[in-house]
Amino acid sequence: MRIGSLAFMLVHGLALGYQPLAGYCYGAKLFGRLKEGFKVTITIGTVLSALFAAIGLTLAPQAVFQALGKGLESMLSILLAVTLFTRLMRKQQMEAS
Repeated sequence: MRIGSLAFMLVHGLALGYQPLAGYCYGAKLFGRLKEGFKVTITIGTVLSALFAAIGLTLAPQAVFQALGKGLESMLSILLAVTLFTRLMRKQQMEAS
């Protein structure tokens, strides 16, 4: 529970820290800088989330799956969601390149 709260607080703080930069860049019409800052923020947030997810799944996999739901169906739906999210991110990266 505390690790999950720590992960949330770190990612939320990152998002709150990005907001003033986004407002400044948008107001000054510095859209390139706005886009670059957004990419950096999303990348750091994703890495932090993945790191804490890996820690949680490594140290207490039963607790994680119990918190998300019970049974094989829940695990399969989580796996499907992660797979679809990964494919979507890869598609967006290829379109951006």
